Amino acid sequence: TYDYMSSSPIIDEGMIYVGSIDSCLYAINQINGKIQCKHKTKGIIRSTPIADSGFIYFGSWDNHMYAIHVKDGSLAWKYDAGGSIQSTPVIIDNKLIFGGRSAFIFGIDKNTGTELWKTSYWGSWVESSPVIYDGIIYIGSSDYRKIHAIDPNNGNVIWDAKIEGWAWTTPAVNEKSVYIGSSGIQEHGEKMHGRIYAVNRLNGDIEWKVSLDDNPDVFAYGFTASPVV
Repeated sequence: TYDYMSSSPIIDEGMIYVGSIDSCLYAINQINGKIQCKHKTKGIIRSTPIADSGFIYFGSWDNHMYAIHVKDGSLAWKYDAGGSIQSTPVIIDNKLIFGGRSAFIFGIDKNTGTELWKTSYWGSWVESSPVIYDGIIYIGSSDYRKIHAIDPNNGNVIWDAKIEGWAWTTPAVNEKSVYIGSSGIQEHGEKMHGRIYAVNRLNGDIEWKVSLDDNPDVFAYGFTASPVV
């Protein structure tokens, strides 16, 4: 359970939307707390939903990304990602971008759920949620131990940087750098580390890193919270 990120609530036009371990996405009135509607899936919902143009988008552990109507919670479409989803999606140019435990990052049409592209992470779960900055996707990974800069038009990798641990967090990005945390265990194929990294946004060079002391007394240690700038 150490790598389970949980759904966080969002607010859109007076309604709170949040996922639950009972497999439902809830719409709750912000003023009085009454449940307006809920949408049942077949898996735990750990993905934080997003709202856009009358729709709510969220992933489920039933392997699907969902789009539901804000007005009544009815299904608009769902997309089978081939593995559970806890990555929170982002939208750019009508593309919905997210990662999945099927070891891919996906770009799908936000209006229809049609797959536009998917980029392999070579066997690694993608727990990290993407960030868009200046038209580029920045996203971490799990056992692949990398952060990527990706072209949202086609899914091509612009650069990747080695992160010596699980990079589950949502990156923070500014004009100069991408910041991401890593966590790890003593041995997992190769030694892993709990660190905070600053990576050059344009070329992926490691600018600096701050390391925690190794801790043999715990299973996993490091940074799983998402940084901000």
